[in-house]
Amino acid sequence: MNAHNLALVFSSCLFQTKGQTSEEVSVIEDLINNYVEIFEVKEDQVKQMDIENSFITKWKDTQVSQAGDLLIEVYVERKEPDCSIIIRISPVMEAEELTNDILAIKNIVPTKGDIWATFEVIENEELERPLHYTENVLEQVLQWSSLAEPGSAYLVVKRFLTIDTIKHCREKSIKEGALKLKEEPSKILSGNKFQDRYVVLRDGHLFIYKDPKSSKHDKMFSLSLMKFYLGVKKKMKPPTSWGLTAYSEKHHWHLCCDSLQAQMEWMASIFIAQHENDIWPPAGKERKRSITKNPKIGGLPLIPIQHERNASQAQKNIESARAELERLRLCEKHDRDCIDPSLKDRASIIAHCLEHKDDKLRNRARKHRSFNCLEDTEAEIPHSLPKGYKGPKTPKKTEDRNNKTTLDHDHKLPSKVIEELSVVLQRSRTLPKELQDEQTLQK
Repeated sequence: MNAHNLALVFSSCLFQTKGQTSEEVSVIEDLINNYVEIFEVKEDQVKQMDIENSFITKWKDTQVSQAGDLLIEVYVERKEPDCSIIIRISPVMEAEELTNDILAIKNIVPTKGDIWATFEVIENEELERPLHYTENVLEQVLQWSSLAEPGSAYLVVKRFLTIDTIKHCREKSIKEGALKLKEEPSKILSGNKFQDRYVVLRDGHLFIYKDPKSSKHDKMFSLSLMKFYLGVKKKMKPPTSWGLTAYSEKHHWHLCCDSLQAQMEWMASIFIAQHENDIWPPAGKERKRSITKNPKIGGLPLIPIQHERNASQAQKNIESARAELERLRLCEKHDRDCIDPSLKDRASIIAHCLEHKDDKLRNRARKHRSFNCLEDTEAEIPHSLPKGYKGPKTPKKTEDRNNKTTLDHDHKLPSKVIEELSVVLQRSRTLPKELQDEQTLQK
């Protein structure tokens, strides 16, 4: 949406006048186009907003996110409020895509030779693990529910390895050294202390020896069945501050190193051995992005303030909106026209019913007036006729019932009409008394 369209939208909200005149729209448009000079926005903030807008615009035409997406908070380099980004994670998003998106949003260009990765941090920031670039992010996040404190887990994007470290680890096909090791749950004989062991990394397995001179290993672990984290939990009382934690289905292993350099070398060697030297995609090869990608930051779509690329498309949008408004007006007018005839019909029905009621009352009055005449005619009946002769039966009652049934089926009156008719009937109840008085006077 360009500045002019935004001005048309917000002018009626920001001004207490008509809000649609050209002067008010021009004022809002000038505020949008010249907000940097008017509000004294710093250059670095302007550059950052331009980068974010370009990133959002890049994915504006992608598919709408489907069910299963999750909004999570991802940190950059360290866990601080200013370093966090809320981003949408799709069920098929991989760690490489998440890392690239975060770096693009923050405008971070990795220096040559540095490898950035997404780390999983758990156990109150005591343990962290780099995710492989093909690892599913959402699947790993959902596994946090099994932790003792799932709320303390988070993701952070930061530097992991350098080209020099990778070359150094690849030159050595075997990594070995003395480490202090502790198994959890611990055995009764070994106690609850860290034991000196000699560890050898070879052929995708980790071999544990009592000492360098031992010819037979005590234990052997497959790296593909274990997860290795940087760090050791404090409750384990590690002898040093540098170590690794290995998780398997049934056991946890804690390995302590003598220095930070030894810790990083062991972690790099294990990471490379686990993935058979495939630790990062080849240079220049872009992997397939998630099909449900929709860059909604914070759950709300951000619309960058910039000119519309296609002016004709914007004009078409305006014309379609006007046509829709005109259609709604016509529908409303049609509804009103439909309501008026219905009211007229109801009024005519009421008038017809009242008229029919008056005729019926007049007929009753005539009947009552002719009672005496009927008695006289009965007295004048010839005696030659049979005593039980009553004369021909008139089908008047049957016809009245049929007419009444037809009227009921043809006209189903509303409740208000029925109430009005009941009032008329109540008023007509006094008529028989007047008729009786009239008959008495005639006698």
